[in-house]
Amino acid sequence: MAIKCGNCKKSHSTPLEVKACYAQTSLPMRSERPAAVSEQKGTITAPQKSYLESLMETAGLTEEDLKIVVDELDVKKASDLITNLIPLAAKAKREQLGPKTENILLGDAPPNGTYTVVFSDKKDDRATVRFYTPKQGRFANKRVVQYLFGPINTLDYRTFGLVSENGVSFFSKKESRSSEAVKFLMGWDKEQVAEAGHTYALESSRCFRCGKKLTVPVSIHRGLGPECARKSA
Repeated sequence: MAIKCGNCKKSHSTPLEVKACYAQTSLPMRSERPAAVSEQKGTITAPQKSYLESLMETAGLTEEDLKIVVDELDVKKASDLITNLIPLAAKAKREQLGPKTENILLGDAPPNGTYTVVFSDKKDDRATVRFYTPKQGRFANKRVVQYLFGPINTLDYRTFGLVSENGVSFFSKKESRSSEAVKFLMGWDKEQVAEAGHTYALESSRCFRCGKKLTVPVSIHRGLGPECARKSA
């Protein structure tokens, strides 16, 4: 019985002949082999950026989110981010996302921004939610509410409700810390809502309105960058 050789791509009669064929061709030393992706450094590659944008759009995120951190990503970090986004994109494809009309929280939603609500009990004592209007993707030009589910506070958000004139329509009937945080925010006055924004800004060093990095102490203290502070005045 002929055995196809992985070295010369031809067929040999016995395993010994295959072994001998391999012995005639010396393999490159490990130090001579190309570096693996995980060993590479440098800025994000064009194919990675393109694939990331595709995954983010499928998962309900947008290119705007990517632009915030694209300068901070190297090849390794981009590869790790792709690994994390693949299951989210797959889940989004499987699910038919849409608001449950029987599960609506009536009231006025706060302005677009990111808020951290701190609860009084010890278990799951806080939740971070973002009111947001994406410019592209499945929810383009619609106000959505998202919750923070991972450590990257510019990317790890998942959409779980749509905002309308009447209130917020959630995709699931199941209560969660995130939906409870939205309920609190919609029942609070402007000062309490701003305080939740300040909590997010102090913990992340990012503007709670636009998400940009804050570097000046006074901006971190008020939770807003100069431009957003002028608009809020």
